[in-house]
Amino acid sequence: MENILTIYNANFYINNNHIINNLSLSLAKGEMTTIAGVSGSGKTTLAKLILGIYKGENEIVFNDEQLNYHSLSKIRKQIGICFSEPIFKYKKVDTELSYPLFILGYNKKKIKELVFNMKKIFKIEKTKIEDLTKSEKYKLIIARALIFEPKLLILDDIFVNFDEKEKLRIFKIIKEIKEFNGMSVLILTTDLNDVFYGNRVLILDKGILIFDGNISNVFGDIDILEKCGFELPFMLDLSNKLRFYDLVDKLFLNKRELVNHLW
Repeated sequence: MENILTIYNANFYINNNHIINNLSLSLAKGEMTTIAGVSGSGKTTLAKLILGIYKGENEIVFNDEQLNYHSLSKIRKQIGICFSEPIFKYKKVDTELSYPLFILGYNKKKIKELVFNMKKIFKIEKTKIEDLTKSEKYKLIIARALIFEPKLLILDDIFVNFDEKEKLRIFKIIKEIKEFNGMSVLILTTDLNDVFYGNRVLILDKGILIFDGNISNVFGDIDILEKCGFELPFMLDLSNKLRFYDLVDKLFLNKRELVNHLW
């Protein structure tokens, strides 16, 4: 499978602190990957290295093109990014959604159509950004990142701003768009519950990748996850405590499976 992104031996320092430590990874085209790490593990720094906001000791190849001064603008136009703090350039929703399309040279008719569709998909009905609720503002930045059909969507710890029902709905929207246009998705999160939405999970601890595998294997060593500072998903934490008292003989991630096993 072809890669949309490859990072070779990335290192990045801030005031002699090693924030990203000899990190190498690749993301396949069309893949939904989750990188989980507690606050301060280096997730946002990694996103900024990919975007060329930070320059580290590394080689980054995006869509078969090496990231450098000459390719930076072209590569950024292929990446949709949602950072954990929403920043808006304009006061109106339509203008905020339109400006990436103007930059990319879309005509007015197409822009109007795409803005209308994106607002409908995310159920954004208000016209002024100041009138949006907190969760609506985060939906807007996701819509803004998706509207120009990026090759890669990066979501940096934004799902904490939604309840479970809304989070599930947004993940469903992103998955449908991914399956339609082949977009790759990189989810950066502090919440281990978010790993269930992807195909592949990586664990980042103090700038070092300590795990790369699938969902079922990531929970195989609870001690490592706890040492990294993660709060365990409820069902995993519960079944681990039941296993301690010999009430179950394995870990469960599904509530129904645990109940059936106990009864």
